Amino acid sequence: MQPTEATKLIAAVFGLAGFAVACLSGIAVGKAGVDALINGMLSMILCYFLGWIAGAVGESVIRDHLRSVQARASQHEANTPRDTP
Repeated sequence: MQPTEATKLIAAVFGLAGFAVACLSGIAVGKAGVDALINGMLSMILCYFLGWIAGAVGESVIRDHLRSVQARASQHEANTPRDTP
């Protein structure tokens, strides 16, 4: 399965959020700047992969839901009697 733009975007946002949280929390507790950045980089990599998984799952759920809605709509349309003049 190829990741779409939405999956890539979600993964990037997760990664950047993980980086920001790790860096800010590291600095807040008094860690050295280098240590905070290293933890931030590791968190960014981990959160990127978690975001990629979450994005792929979300896309799959949405795609399946849209298919079921379209199937129900076409079934409803097929069962609706047509008025013929």
